[in-house]
Amino acid sequence: MKKYLLKLSILVGILLISLLSRFLILDRARPVTLKSGGIPAAVEKALQNTSPDSYLAIQGKDYTIKHIQCFEGGQWAVASIKPVGTSSDSGMIVFEQRDGNYHAVLGPGSSFIGANLSSLPTDVAKYINP
Repeated sequence: MKKYLLKLSILVGILLISLLSRFLILDRARPVTLKSGGIPAAVEKALQNTSPDSYLAIQGKDYTIKHIQCFEGGQWAVASIKPVGTSSDSGMIVFEQRDGNYHAVLGPGSSFIGANLSSLPTDVAKYINP
């Protein structure tokens, strides 16, 4: 019984130390504030049709953002999107950050070649066309 109590007290001690350490570390951490909009808003804007009676694609209802990969410290980003309710392949949209906002420079599409890739940084071009 003494061995059991010793093991239990050691376990409780370790748990308390880890919780205290976590509290002290996280309490001093600065919260991260994301700009409203950002890449999800840019994806939505890139998917809207420009005709006056167009339908605005809605994230979660019409498409989902599967993954966002950032490059060059967030200056460039590639969003992988997938239509909801279909067996269609995923597509990609390439964004460049200018004046604090993301602007679509390529896509949406699932295949990009030649001249489309020449204006992109090498790592972005390799990511979308491995």
